[in-house]
Amino acid sequence: MVRTADFPEASLSLFDRINKNKDQFLSDKELATALEDPSFKREDAQTLAALYFYRHRLASGSDDGKGGVTRKDLEAFGELEKTVSKDMAAAYDVENIGRNPAEFKKLDRGNKGFLTKADLEAAIENKTLKSDLRDAAEIVLRNYDVLPNANDDYRIGEWRGITAKDLQKFSWAMNESPDYKAMKETAHAMRRTYWGQLNQVETLYKDNAKPLESIKPDAINQGLLNDCYLLASIGAVSYSDPELVRDMIKDNGDGTFTVTFPGAKNEPISVKSPTEAERGLFNQPGEYGIWASVLEKAYGAYCQRSVFRRTPLNLGGGDSPAEGADGGGWYSALGLFTGRPYQNHVMPLVSNKYLAQKLDESLNKQPIRPVIADTGPGRPFYFTPETKDGYARAHIYTVLAYDPKGPDGGTVTVRNPWGGAKGSRAGEYSMSFEEFDQNFFNIAYGEK
Repeated sequence: MVRTADFPEASLSLFDRINKNKDQFLSDKELATALEDPSFKREDAQTLAALYFYRHRLASGSDDGKGGVTRKDLEAFGELEKTVSKDMAAAYDVENIGRNPAEFKKLDRGNKGFLTKADLEAAIENKTLKSDLRDAAEIVLRNYDVLPNANDDYRIGEWRGITAKDLQKFSWAMNESPDYKAMKETAHAMRRTYWGQLNQVETLYKDNAKPLESIKPDAINQGLLNDCYLLASIGAVSYSDPELVRDMIKDNGDGTFTVTFPGAKNEPISVKSPTEAERGLFNQPGEYGIWASVLEKAYGAYCQRSVFRRTPLNLGGGDSPAEGADGGGWYSALGLFTGRPYQNHVMPLVSNKYLAQKLDESLNKQPIRPVIADTGPGRPFYFTPETKDGYARAHIYTVLAYDPKGPDGGTVTVRNPWGGAKGSRAGEYSMSFEEFDQNFFNIAYGEK
């Protein structure tokens, strides 16, 4: 697997291969074209996935006046990675200064109770201080903008500088810094691509002769797009009507697929087979074949055809086909995938009796119908990323089952499109109807 420290060199080795017009910068279009190129495999696919995902931040890495990713940008990333790694390695020493009043006082001129930039600059030049204390002052100065208020210790004047308690949370502050997040995001894109390469089937289904054995919600593992609404809908339809999913995908036998959505039969969408890099960034199908990734890519391409199929969160439609699905409407995919209307309710506005009845009718009576539910708005309406019982806010789940005989109004089973472990709220999870009602906000059911 490509390490973050090796990412700049690995990217430079691919530069000429991606830069088709030889203008010495990698444009969004060139990177998107490379993303669909199946010849990028193994470490090259990992590197390409990170390059594409992080391209806009990379392009601002150096002041070279270019409109895309340049060699200087990649070299600047390499220097940033070294600096961030060095600073994180010194976290223990920096935090110890915050725990040691005598050491903190050596940096705090005037014994104010906080450190200013001037204090730190003076400490760096003060040859009477030990070298390790001067080195720590340099690291704190370099990260000065992310440290104030790392800890809300309510010291008078805290807003004017860095307190001892702020230093004690240096590791936390660094983890929240834009530079460190850049390292984490780059590593995540490469690591996710690597994991996918270990356990992926290249064919449409695990066994193309038995497609229905592969068409199941377990093939849904959300990637780095905000398309939970889409993947939850695919999961719901694959659970309720796998034959419908099978029939909407045609393998053209040339590395492409044509998808005809039941809700848009006059508009078939043809897409290339998702590459290793695409499966690293977007839905990761695992052992069940690439059918769900094909649907995600085709739906994104469908949305790219009209701005009215996207939301204001994705006016541009993205550069690669799958990105057309980014940040879509809550239930916009459900009707397209079934070709039938759907009902949706704001759960606090309907009675529990009615909600239970609809769940029972949809999931326990034939024909089974697709059901999805969301946890309601996130920021700025709520300041926590999760509901009180640990479900991700502003997120849509597939509803798989309802047992009316369970305790507290019955048992509801949902599946998170993140595809986490069963029994966890990141994966398939069963809860009481009461817990479901308290943590979820909107629900939609496909009609017969």
